[in-house]
Amino acid sequence: MGPTPETGALLWAYAERVVDTWALPGMAIGLVHDGGLLDIRAFGTRNRTTGEPVAVDTLFHLASISKTFVATAVMQLVEGGELQLDGSVPAYLPGLDWTDPRADAMTVRHLLSHTSGLGDVADYRRTSRTGCSTRPG
Repeated sequence: MGPTPETGALLWAYAERVVDTWALPGMAIGLVHDGGLLDIRAFGTRNRTTGEPVAVDTLFHLASISKTFVATAVMQLVEGGELQLDGSVPAYLPGLDWTDPRADAMTVRHLLSHTSGLGDVADYRRTSRTGCSTRPG
């Protein structure tokens, strides 16, 4: 049995309470069932200074909160045989332009253990070439 219209109404009301109760700036939530997006809503502001509201396509800087989620997803892919921990990152991401030849040595394991040599990104909206700041490993 899938979500009903009441499910969405309860979720949206709950999301509004969370934003208000925890004084969150804003968030966007998608209601997904059987691989399909049923509804998506945005709550709060994306910029407290200007009051600009969050939109359903607002990008959020997840930073460290995403580490557990990403590591779990990666390990599920490893268990399913779709990814290898010691596989080359550039081989899995051939569409990226790796400017640093040291990137060839970077593995999925390096990414998960924060030993890839990739530095943090100062501006998450920029589009630039990908390189390594230090030697992987």
